[in-house]
Amino acid sequence: MKKRVVILVLIVLMVLMTSFSFSLTEERKAEALHKMGILKGTDQGLELDQAFTRVQGAVMLVRMLGVVN
Repeated sequence: MKKRVVILVLIVLMVLMTSFSFSLTEERKAEALHKMGILKGTDQGLELDQAFTRVQGAVMLVRMLGVVN
């Protein structure tokens, strides 16, 4: 039963993320992640024109999992 709930939640999240990604521009997506505390940026702002690194991806993943703020 617990496994079915987890699978259902994952499917719902995937559908929501897909529709979310098609309806917003890149800047609006970044702002939404910033408001959720997942994307922090620097004193220069979000710097969306910079290359995304593995470390930044790992930090965002940890923030999404709620391990670190």
